[in-house]
Amino acid sequence: MVALLAFLIPDWKYLNLATSAPGLLIILVYFYLPESVRWLLVNDRMDEVEQTLKRVAKVNCRIYPTKCEIKSQKNNSSNRGGNILELFHHRPTAIHTLVCMFVWFACSMVYYGVSLSTGKLGGNIYLVFFLTSIIAIPANFAATFFINRYGRKKSLSLSLFVTAFTMIGAALMPTDHIGFVISRVALAMIAKFLITTSFNAAYLITLELLPTTLRNMGMGLSSAAARIGSFSASYVIFLSEVNHILPFILMGIIAVLSAIVSFILPETKDQPTKETISDDKKEDEMEMKV
Repeated sequence: MVALLAFLIPDWKYLNLATSAPGLLIILVYFYLPESVRWLLVNDRMDEVEQTLKRVAKVNCRIYPTKCEIKSQKNNSSNRGGNILELFHHRPTAIHTLVCMFVWFACSMVYYGVSLSTGKLGGNIYLVFFLTSIIAIPANFAATFFINRYGRKKSLSLSLFVTAFTMIGAALMPTDHIGFVISRVALAMIAKFLITTSFNAAYLITLELLPTTLRNMGMGLSSAAARIGSFSASYVIFLSEVNHILPFILMGIIAVLSAIVSFILPETKDQPTKETISDDKKEDEMEMKV
């Protein structure tokens, strides 16, 4: 849609308004989005808990049990939120957090780098942007299949490796013939397809690795790292003013490095999630004994 709007609205100010104004509609979600049941339990808002669960049952076409006792979790110590520093107090958790942050940074940089590089690939900029964007739709369906079939770790590492090779291949491809331009665009589409898979796997493995009490903070740090990657992408693409192959080579190297460090992460497919940091410590102690 952005490609079509950019084609129809050449003035960047009006284009900005056309793409940003619909975001105001998100305000309406406030009136329909239910509150977290866990948060309501912790804050002893039991009437709202029951109302929310009844709504969930209704939407899912299920019968809400009449004999259902719900206990407040207000004074339950297991629901205590962790401190962000706890992510780095325990060696395995600290390593997992840092690796996830770097992987998110790399995924975001390459994802947005491919989108921003459409003007450097050759051909019609609107068509190329459309092609490298539309490919993300089948990529999300493919990611679901690969992640569930082959696991989070393999999907993440392998897709990052192949992304790196396609980026480097696009960089080394000549630009003086229409056939080469088509090849560069095709490689960019493959890179976007694969980095979308990587990003999906990164989201899932981060969620499943971190214990519940620290999960929100770990996801927040990873998301912050991704935001650094996304705005860095514009500066990386600007390196094409020095040499047209530099952005693709740099993104390819970062993708390779993130693929290598992702091997440190354990596979989380079909594994129970940890509730507290002590669960992570117990697992580490067992591994050391083995």
